[in-house]
Amino acid sequence: MLTIPKVLLDQVHAHVTAAYPNEACGLLLGAWHQSVGGSTMQVVIRIEATANVADQLSAFESHVPGSVSNRYLISPDDYVRIDRAAHAENLDIIGIFHSHPDHPATPSREDLRTAWLGLSYMIVSVQRGAAADTMSWRLMANGTAFESESILLVA
Repeated sequence: MLTIPKVLLDQVHAHVTAAYPNEACGLLLGAWHQSVGGSTMQVVIRIEATANVADQLSAFESHVPGSVSNRYLISPDDYVRIDRAAHAENLDIIGIFHSHPDHPATPSREDLRTAWLGLSYMIVSVQRGAAADTMSWRLMANGTAFESESILLVA
């Protein structure tokens, strides 16, 4: 389960709608907690909106065409900078958020190809410039598919 304060989800929605019709992205910072039943809960404490550098993808993966209109990429420099700052605050990167302009909030083949185990992947469907649906996903242990995870909004 992914737990996020409504004010932070509102910030995610503002970031992804401002980028429309392009994909937008960012990082979810927080902590993992074990629930009484033993399941893991990710608690979002802060978000970091990042630039989508998919147009620069050729510098990272020359064999895969990319565009900010249909892909997202967080620069490695931003990822490392945010990760270090988070650790200084006793936080971890617990997930990644991105948008799917005029498409459902379900993972694409590219999302599956680039996903890492252990992280939550929050996807926001942005329809005609407005946040329409938000879902969260986790890569299954065998790495072949995503499974949905519930999002708990807190005040």
